[in-house]
Amino acid sequence: MRILVLSYHTKPKFHHFGGALARVRGEVRIAETNGLALLDEFRPDLVVAVEETNPASEICVAEANRRGIPTLYVLDGIFEWRHAYENERFLSGLGRAFLQPLGCRHVTAPGPSAARTLAAWGYAERVVPVGLPRVDAALREFRREPPAAPSVLVVTPNQWYFNEPHRVSVLRAMRDLTAFLAARPGLNPVYRVHPELAGLLGVETRLGEPLYGQLAGASAVVGPPTTVLLEAMAVGLPAACLDYQLKPALTAFAWTVGAAEHLEPVFEELLNPPPNRMAHQRALLNDALYLDGGAEDRLVRAIENLAARAGGPAEPAPPVPRNEPAPEPADLERLRAYALSLERDVALWKGNYARLASAFPVNLMLWLRRSLKRLAGSGSRDDPPGAGAGN
Repeated sequence: MRILVLSYHTKPKFHHFGGALARVRGEVRIAETNGLALLDEFRPDLVVAVEETNPASEICVAEANRRGIPTLYVLDGIFEWRHAYENERFLSGLGRAFLQPLGCRHVTAPGPSAARTLAAWGYAERVVPVGLPRVDAALREFRREPPAAPSVLVVTPNQWYFNEPHRVSVLRAMRDLTAFLAARPGLNPVYRVHPELAGLLGVETRLGEPLYGQLAGASAVVGPPTTVLLEAMAVGLPAACLDYQLKPALTAFAWTVGAAEHLEPVFEELLNPPPNRMAHQRALLNDALYLDGGAEDRLVRAIENLAARAGGPAEPAPPVPRNEPAPEPADLERLRAYALSLERDVALWKGNYARLASAFPVNLMLWLRRSLKRLAGSGSRDDPPGAGAGN
C-alpha cells in the first residue's frame, strides 16, 4: 500500500493528520514539489491533498483522477463565507469558490455541519466523516488552569482578511475590541493575532506560543471566525465571534459581536456565562465537530480503505460518529439549580390554578345571583306609577 501526500505549502500541514500518517500500513511519501513525477515513480494507491488551491496540487490530483487513482482531500478548519466565496486567491486565480468544484474524489468532514454543507454542494456520496485528529489529540492532554483574574484570549485566523472590504471591517472591529479591553483594567487580554494586525493595533502578539497553553489560562475567547473559536468551545470556554459584516454564517457561534455597542452586553455574559447559553454553545459545537475522540482512527481507516480500492475490494465505510459529551460539572450544577427553580415555579402556578379552578363555579353562581338581583331591582324601580294587574 503506497500513499502519496501532496503538501505544496510554505508550512507543511502535517498537523492535519495528527498521528495518522505514522499509523497507516504501507509506505507514505511526501511530495512538496514533484507530485506529478511521483505518480510514475512511486505509483501510489492513494493521493492525499491538504490544500485544494495550489495549481500544482490541482494538476497532480486531476492526473491521479484520470488514471483511476483514488484521491482524498483532508479538510481542516471551519467553513467561512469570505474564505469560500470572496477569497481573492480563488476568484482571481482560479475563477471559482472554495471546493466548488471539488477536485478530489473524496473529502473528509470535521463535523455534521460541514458534512451537510458539502452534501448541499453536491458531494454527499464523497464525504468521509472524520473530525479533526489534531484537536482530539490536544484535548486528551488538556488541563485547565483557571486564572486568578479574568483573562480574555483575542485570536485571529492565520489569514486575517480575504479582500479589501474584509480587511477594513476586521481592522475596525479589532480596534473597537482593543479600545474596549484597554478601558477595563480588570481584564487581562492576551493577543494571539497575526503579526501584521498586531502592528496596526499597537499590541504585542503571542502567536508563537502553544495555543492550548493559552486556552488553559483563559476565561473567554473572542475573535473573527476561526477554528480556534471551536477549539476554545471544545475545552469549555465561552467563545464570541467578532464579525461586523452581514455575511451568511456557515459556522454558528453562541455569541456574536456585530458592532461596537455589542461588546458590553456580550462581555457581561462571556465572563459570567448563563447555563442555557453554554448549553447552546455545546450543541453548536456538537454540530461543528465530531468529538468522540476517534478522529485519528477514522482518518487512518479512510486512508487505508481508499488505498485498498486501487488493488481490490474496499472495507465497509465507517459509521457516522455520534457526539454524546457530558456537560461540564459546574454547568451541570447550575443547570440543576435552574431546573429546580423552574419546577418550583410550575408547582406554584399549578397550585394557584387549581385553587382558581375549584372556586370558579361557586364564584360564577354568586356573580349570576348578584346580577339577577340587580336586574330584578332595577326592573321594579322602572315601573310607572299606578301600574298593576288591574289597569
